[in-house]
Amino acid sequence: FAEVQYFFQTTIRGEDETVALVSTFGAPDPQLLAESSGALRVCQYKGVAALEVIPVKNIISCIVMIP
Repeated sequence: FAEVQYFFQTTIRGEDETVALVSTFGAPDPQLLAESSGALRVCQYKGVAALEVIPVKNIISCIVMIP
């Protein structure tokens, strides 16, 4: 899981690409995930310590992460 900070366009290997700067979350808490039968995914937000640039094509869904 990741939170999009912003989108931008850049050239990679001569090709124009649309990418996103994202801040990733840690893995879901396994105990809460098991106790909720896979319905509740509690993840730790890592903020600026876990920034990555990913292709927009890799974003497959949008969710809500409630603080």
